[in-house]
Amino acid sequence: MIKWDNRSLMMKLKRAKVGVIVLSVVLIIANIFVLKGAKELSRSLNDLQTETTWFLFQLTKEFAELSTVAIYLHDTPEYFPIVELKYELTWSRFDLIMTGRESSNLLSLPKFKAFIPKTFEQFKSLEPLLVQAKTSPAMAAQFSEELNEIYISTITFINQNFKLKNPLYQKQQDEVLLFSQLQFGLVLLTIASALMIAFILHKESSQHRLASLTDPLTGQHNRLALFQYLEEIKNRQQVFTLFMLDLNGFKSINDSFGHHAGDKALKIVVERLRKIAVENYQFFRIGGDEFALVIESTSRTEINHMEKVIQQCFVTPFQVIQSKQSYLSTSIGTSQYPKDGENVHLLLEIADSRMYSMKFSKAIEST
Repeated sequence: MIKWDNRSLMMKLKRAKVGVIVLSVVLIIANIFVLKGAKELSRSLNDLQTETTWFLFQLTKEFAELSTVAIYLHDTPEYFPIVELKYELTWSRFDLIMTGRESSNLLSLPKFKAFIPKTFEQFKSLEPLLVQAKTSPAMAAQFSEELNEIYISTITFINQNFKLKNPLYQKQQDEVLLFSQLQFGLVLLTIASALMIAFILHKESSQHRLASLTDPLTGQHNRLALFQYLEEIKNRQQVFTLFMLDLNGFKSINDSFGHHAGDKALKIVVERLRKIAVENYQFFRIGGDEFALVIESTSRTEINHMEKVIQQCFVTPFQVIQSKQSYLSTSIGTSQYPKDGENVHLLLEIADSRMYSMKFSKAIEST
């Protein structure tokens, strides 16, 4: 049986949500600063380099980012959209160099004319592997390996033939790559924060739903949970017997010792009902001093046994306040599905009516 501290759990979820939201704000601000820094660095580099060198640098930058992310693709399929995007960006850099008017000077260089088109064709040949990498870790690993070979070949060629590895360019290239990696890391952290917020909201929703089905005093299932459970077993076409319980003597405890004592008595009743020696039963506090129990059987033997063990829960006195013992008993009414009806509300009314008939009979006997 469920015993659940909703308030404590909800407070923890609230604190976690606030913490993740604050972290997300910090990450967004950090992304802005990194983007600004990367933008300034790119502008500075653009001023220092020729148009040709700029195109080659952009190619190596996109290629480096693609190669870096692709390493993790076989372990983390969630990276596929990022790899796919980086692949398209690198493709576009190759295409600009091959077809752009600004890079026409490069086409006159024999080494460039021989190497870059060949490399571009090798790069394009990886596309089928990338498509298969979405669902196959083996293809993802092969894609990463072949991509890295092309990347290393391209970087080696450019460094040897275009002098991009001089201290000035190498330093700025390293800084841009660092900014790119930092930005990529921040994006991943931001995504993780968003997922964490979504998870917390989901947990909050689940806890709110559980709270709506739980009695706040005793932690037991409530009236709404009873209706849902009865509809569920009805839909399974499972026969069942519904027991309605009303406590005798509960008002006297409230009047004599106060509502605090009455609350304690209700909690003791719940603890005893949780421990009765019957398998496969459910019980609910449906309001005040009324409870409901359900067994998935209509056997008269099992019904009689259930009534007997319920009554045994009230034999022992109730210690509701120090040095004072009180006695409670219960009146029980039952209804059976489908014998007494197929409508849940009707079954509750029948069991309730029979329970009050028993209660009034006991009152008459006691007078």
